[in-house]
Amino acid sequence: MAALDPASINEEITEPAPIRHDIIRIPINRNVIYRGDGINWTETPMDTTAFITDDGSIMIPIRFLTYALGHRMYWDQDTSTAVTFVPGVGDIQISPGSSVINIDGHDTRITNRYGTSVPAYMRADHGRIFIPMSALGIVFNIEYRWDEGAQEVIFYPARLLNPNAETGEDAFMQTSG
Repeated sequence: MAALDPASINEEITEPAPIRHDIIRIPINRNVIYRGDGINWTETPMDTTAFITDDGSIMIPIRFLTYALGHRMYWDQDTSTAVTFVPGVGDIQISPGSSVINIDGHDTRITNRYGTSVPAYMRADHGRIFIPMSALGIVFNIEYRWDEGAQEVIFYPARLLNPNAETGEDAFMQTSG
């Protein structure tokens, strides 16, 4: 596992103020992230790229999605853990190589879109941590989609994931405001 420079996690990225209804697009194998309203897009460079593993897991650099959502991520050198706080979700802690993510004190298994357990992966280029898009949707409590034609992941932060009281299943619901 590559050594992570804590300064690189904590460096400031110039981002526009979070807008509740922005859509976030992350193309595969391109070092850019897009954020916008569906018509107008702001492009922010990334120093790494999202990628697809041999088993079909779509791996997203969590740092850049965190920033696009208007949150900050920090590196805890003592525990080798990336940490962020998300209002409405709580503290999120991720350690490279672990198949578990801690969300507000509760351990949750990291899985890909097929339900297979996948460890958080630290890519050698720039020491960024990646987890599957489906796990990020659950972690940040947001809707996500894979666009096969465009080869990109789309996150819809304005749509919160809410449990369906009748079935106990998760259901996506558009929120106002």
